[in-house]
Amino acid sequence: MTTDASFRLRARPAPARSARSAACCAGFTLIEMIVAITLLAIIALISWRALDGVTRARAALSDEMENLRALDQLFGQLRDDGAELVDDRDLRAPALAFAPGQLRLVRTVRQDGQPLRWQVVRYRLEQHTVLRYASPPAESRAALIPLLDGPPADAGLPIASGIAVFQARAWVGGRGWIADMRDARQVAPVLAVSNDPEAGTSGIRGIELTVRPDVASGAYLRLVPVRP
Repeated sequence: MTTDASFRLRARPAPARSARSAACCAGFTLIEMIVAITLLAIIALISWRALDGVTRARAALSDEMENLRALDQLFGQLRDDGAELVDDRDLRAPALAFAPGQLRLVRTVRQDGQPLRWQVVRYRLEQHTVLRYASPPAESRAALIPLLDGPPADAGLPIASGIAVFQARAWVGGRGWIADMRDARQVAPVLAVSNDPEAGTSGIRGIELTVRPDVASGAYLRLVPVRP
């Protein structure tokens, strides 16, 4: 008679895994993790610096474009005013005067259904902003003369901001450049023309305007013809 012991199943020992199979299933070592994290940190730092450089360049380009738009508006407004500059012989005084940081001119105002009138326009550099002041139109020379040296009658309109230098000089036909209207020796040729009704020229013929923004390394120069 067979005993139960003869039918007892014996557990088979599990086969030993090879060293190669054990290595594949062991995962990353601490050294490998540290190296991987270090590489990721370096890549992230390089990417951040590149992104920061692109952001800064875009901001600088945006500021430069804004400055150029403001300067274009300033030069365009001055061109329009210069095109309507009153004749010195009609005003019997220089219609244009300037000094560092400021410029004053007398222009003609043309409106439909209205007689021609004169207006005093001033450009001033105040706290790094170029402001344009315009007086009420005057219908006669007598009404205009007090406005030439008086304070601005209105609040200035900001034309361009972030400006460090605003200066002008003028070209007098047959005489050359005038750098500062406060110099009597330079202004004398203009006054001689202005006070001579029979003169063959009309004083100042062009304006050279130099503007340097705060953030720019160089200055912008524009030549503006007057009385075309």
